[in-house]
Amino acid sequence: MAASGLRKLLVALFLLGIPGLFGVFLLSRLENTTREEARRREQDDIREVLAQVSTRGNLSRRFGQLFDRLTQQSWTAARFAPRAAAVLKQNPGVVDLYLYTPDGQRVPLPGIPQKMLVASQQFLAAVRFPDRTVSEKMVQAFAGSLRAARLLASTPGTLVELMNGDRLTWGGWWQLRDRRGGVTGHLVAFVHRQGIDPDRLLDLAVEESNRLVQGRFICGWQDPLAPDRLRPATRRFPPALRACLDEMQTGQYATSLNHQALVTYPAENGALLFGLSVAPQGDPEVFTTWRIRLALGLSLLAGLVAMNLAGNRSLRSQLVGQLAIAGGFPLAVFLSAVEIDRQDREVLVEKALTDSQLDYLSRFDGNLHSRFLPLVRTYRRLFAATRRDPRRLVPRAADGFRRAIGAFRDLLTQCIVVDDRGEILFFQNFTPHPDRRREEEARDTYAGAVSRIIFNVNDTQPASGTAKGAGAGNPIVGMMIHNKGPFDWIDEDDQIRPNVLGQEKLLSYLKMYPGPDGKVQALLVATHDSRKVQVGYLESLIGARRRFRRGAPRLMAVPVIPGGSWPSFPEDRLARLPDIRKLRDLVLTSGLPQHQTIWLGSGNHLVSAVRGHFLDGYVLMIAHPVAAMHARTRRLGRRAGVLAGFMLLVTCLTAWGTARLLLRPLAGLGEGVAALEARDFQHQVVPGDLAELAQVANRFNLVLENLRDLEMARAVQETLWPARGLETPECRIAGRCVTAAAVGGDFFDWFVLPDRRVVFAVGDVAGHGIPSALVAASAKVELAMNAEAGAEPAAILTAINAGLLKQAGRKRPMTFWVGIFDPDTGRLRYSSAGHNFPFVVRAGGEADQLACPGYPLGSRLKGVFTGRSLDLAPGDRLYVYSDGLVEAHDATGEPFDYDRLRALFQSVRTAPLADAIGRVFDEVQRWSGRPVPEDDQTLVLLHVEPRA
Repeated sequence: MAASGLRKLLVALFLLGIPGLFGVFLLSRLENTTREEARRREQDDIREVLAQVSTRGNLSRRFGQLFDRLTQQSWTAARFAPRAAAVLKQNPGVVDLYLYTPDGQRVPLPGIPQKMLVASQQFLAAVRFPDRTVSEKMVQAFAGSLRAARLLASTPGTLVELMNGDRLTWGGWWQLRDRRGGVTGHLVAFVHRQGIDPDRLLDLAVEESNRLVQGRFICGWQDPLAPDRLRPATRRFPPALRACLDEMQTGQYATSLNHQALVTYPAENGALLFGLSVAPQGDPEVFTTWRIRLALGLSLLAGLVAMNLAGNRSLRSQLVGQLAIAGGFPLAVFLSAVEIDRQDREVLVEKALTDSQLDYLSRFDGNLHSRFLPLVRTYRRLFAATRRDPRRLVPRAADGFRRAIGAFRDLLTQCIVVDDRGEILFFQNFTPHPDRRREEEARDTYAGAVSRIIFNVNDTQPASGTAKGAGAGNPIVGMMIHNKGPFDWIDEDDQIRPNVLGQEKLLSYLKMYPGPDGKVQALLVATHDSRKVQVGYLESLIGARRRFRRGAPRLMAVPVIPGGSWPSFPEDRLARLPDIRKLRDLVLTSGLPQHQTIWLGSGNHLVSAVRGHFLDGYVLMIAHPVAAMHARTRRLGRRAGVLAGFMLLVTCLTAWGTARLLLRPLAGLGEGVAALEARDFQHQVVPGDLAELAQVANRFNLVLENLRDLEMARAVQETLWPARGLETPECRIAGRCVTAAAVGGDFFDWFVLPDRRVVFAVGDVAGHGIPSALVAASAKVELAMNAEAGAEPAAILTAINAGLLKQAGRKRPMTFWVGIFDPDTGRLRYSSAGHNFPFVVRAGGEADQLACPGYPLGSRLKGVFTGRSLDLAPGDRLYVYSDGLVEAHDATGEPFDYDRLRALFQSVRTAPLADAIGRVFDEVQRWSGRPVPEDDQTLVLLHVEPRA
């Protein structure tokens, strides 16, 4: 015995020790991986905070973000005035704010004196209506330069560098809108570079962030010119922090200090921002969860081992348990290895996904030129038709030229052909200026610029008086042209290329007419509206994808300059999402592609973003659902799990099959029990070869045979009950019986007499089984024979009593209630033989019992029964029931009783008959908690219909 116990102990230690050690190793691996993920998330959080500090520490971006955030809300000019006044008071000498009504009238700011009232209104008019004539002196006095109004008009909703050499360093114009998008006012803002010291501004930005992340991180910055001091000076930092910052290598932006995450971020002014977590990274809650799982798993395994080593174990459980344990070990190791590698696979999948997304965005950006292919083909056809002699042929083909390119007026701004002498052979402006003088100036400027390109390529000087106008003498145009060498312009021949003309960025097309001497004798130049081209391209490819397929990547385009005429795709609200805006700003400030996880709609998405090269007015983004990305990595895990489960299933099936072969006779008995539960009494158990089990099988077959007889009796009894309810124009009758045994002693019936009266009855024979069922069957026959036309209920009971005494004597007494309803008068005549008193529930809800005493049928040789009557009105209901409903007991032995039954009948008085009966039986079963009642339960319900 001692040796056997020691052996079992060793086996148990082996079976529990190996999984325990392996579980500890797997948990340690999981903890390290989870801790690394938590550390990376914390570093990302610190990096995002530092990026916000960098934004707040940049004067123009700080206030640009502030005004952008404020104007995204719904305001009226009057409601916005106190908010604007508060901004001015908080930033004295830094900003100037001017608030206007929708029609351009100044709105006073509370507590702020108004200045330059007329000049400010003239300036807003110049911004809103560039073609309107305004006082240039006033505009220049107000904004420092005439160009300021044009700059603000071309970039609504953002702060722009005014380059006016004045203290009005940046300026911006925003529109206030209500919830429906209607314009409710205008805001003009100027920010002054000299209004605040840059170091003080950065200190202020750091302190603001420290207040926001109080308790999590400590932010600060290091001046590269004074690295021995950490700022802000009001903040106390750990003594070892400065040395740790100095030891960080170039390009290293994250490390740890005393197990606390330390992240650095280079600010735009050259300062080094840093963020330090306040407390060391603790154990995530997932560690505790996995420890609990490990403990539960070992406990379960210990239980299985104990059951497998127990002395009274069955052959089947022994085989299945041992083979499951033997096959489970290698499968657990296999699945654990797959789980350990999952994190590495996720990293690789994410890297491959971001690379593919950037590649897609690059190709999407480059395909912008496909929109120009039909137009370029048109240029080439026109060039081929006039190539031989452009001076003579281009003017002749001018009308056809205009018609051909007119089909692309949504892309074109201007098209011109100029020869090497500076003469204009063809000109078409697709954005005509209402002022003819200015339009002619623009034409001359344009022609002068084209002439300078020809002279630059031919390396010649323009003749005196050639290319007159602003184009010839404009230093900005000349600088732009001469910054490119001849070969640069030749390289752009027959190509769509971006070019900058002053403050405008245009997509230009050049086609050079070569002369006999190899020099350019004429040049075709067409400029295209970059904004229209980009918007049209995005509208055609993204605008139609407003409904994305669930789980599919989402392509988006967010404008570099929010608001104005640059919409977002596929919908404008994208540019207002905080996470999308932060990602856009990060791309624009860093100049590099960025990847972030952002919640969009129904879940997290991995969003890759890049500034467009050809679509340079947009930051292009593509969002891939994180769930779909993780599904790829989990697919291998699922396959491994399915394979492991299949292998374990094969092992268990093998053990089960072996046990089945050894225990076939017991399996036959099991099938017999299943047949018994399914009430399949025709089933026969094969005895088998084992004598003991064969004897049990024979006895079991005898039990099934007896039950088969009872089932047949039950089927016969059910045929004695009405197959369906009774419906007449004056009344409806329905009923149900639930027996306590295979064959019950309750009885109910109804039928219509030849004189249209309706007979219905309920009886309850003492006891259960076949004898009681036979008595109930005799009662049905006696009722049918004695319920003649004109018979009274008491006389019917007298006749039935005499018949039952002859057939069954006094061994099986039976309570009986019979009623006859006259549809013409609405009168009910009834009599009772010791049966429970029925309930009548009136249409108004009142309930009464119909008392009628009497002895049960078959209990007296000379039974005397009395008859009574009751008038029933339309809507009244009569409930006739057996004692099985009243005497149903709950778990404590308390009966359902008459009061509960009365209340239950009242509660279902308006329900349809079938629903009312079902609710009564459901409530009684809920009370008793028994699927099979203690006694037979019967209920018959009469409902009186309204008279026609």
